[in-house]
Amino acid sequence: MQLINSEIINTSFYIFYYKTELLFLLVIILVVTNQLFKKVIQIFASYFAN
Repeated sequence: MQLINSEIINTSFYIFYYKTELLFLLVIILVVTNQLFKKVIQIFASYFAN
């Protein structure tokens, strides 16, 4: 019984860790794409200004 309990705890911990990792990656991707997007908009703005 104890073995099964620890298995469940390990699994839930792993899932939680995995989701946190994915969320972290998602935030990084969003930040990077946001920066790129701003750069592209600046380039377009200066291009159309000339």
